[in-house]
Amino acid sequence: MVKLKLGLGIRRAIRAQRMRFFPTRNERDDANLELLLAFTLGGRAGGLVDVGAHAGTFIEQALRVAPESHHVAVEPIPAMAGALRERFPTVDVHEVALAAGPGEATFQYIPDRPAVSGLELRPDLELGAPQELTVEVKTLDELLPAGTAPAVLKIDVEGGELDVLKGAERLLSEAHPTIVFEWGAAAAGAYGATNDDLWELLAGHGYRLFHMDGDGPFSKQRFAENEYWNWVAR
Repeated sequence: MVKLKLGLGIRRAIRAQRMRFFPTRNERDDANLELLLAFTLGGRAGGLVDVGAHAGTFIEQALRVAPESHHVAVEPIPAMAGALRERFPTVDVHEVALAAGPGEATFQYIPDRPAVSGLELRPDLELGAPQELTVEVKTLDELLPAGTAPAVLKIDVEGGELDVLKGAERLLSEAHPTIVFEWGAAAAGAYGATNDDLWELLAGHGYRLFHMDGDGPFSKQRFAENEYWNWVAR
């Protein structure tokens, strides 16, 4: 047992040093995201709207830096939405999917890889047969009362990000939250969305696009040519 504990301690120390000097891109993005949330949420009345909340990693960080703010989680998978309600009783959890228009849809749930589930399946991944769930679909403008002013809007819906933004035109115009989102051309293609479509919608609301590490702002052409996946619009 002593040897096991020593081994675990050594591995943790090695991992900490590797992250310090040789972090992966995702690890750098996660660290930058923690700073972004601390600066944008700390001391502000507006909270986080987390679209595609999944296991609640972003919500947990938001509560750490802004425990008194109003935070919203959107998660269509019933088991995950239930777990979020139990874990974060002060957070408004909505068990719906978001898109450009309201209605009802079939949600493609991948039980062994729930993080890549969505209203459409990603064509760039080899996935098993999905479970088809009938889910309620709303727009973000419908979900949030007029006058709601979140400081940060996070979107990670495996390619459907543009549709979420199309359903949030009022929110973008009135509140202009900082937007943190994942974007991949292959995943977005399943929804008929292109890099140009996203850039034009955001630019139309006065947003500029940056890498999570601060590089930018990105022109329309440079954004179309880039293969990065974690973005900030401000």
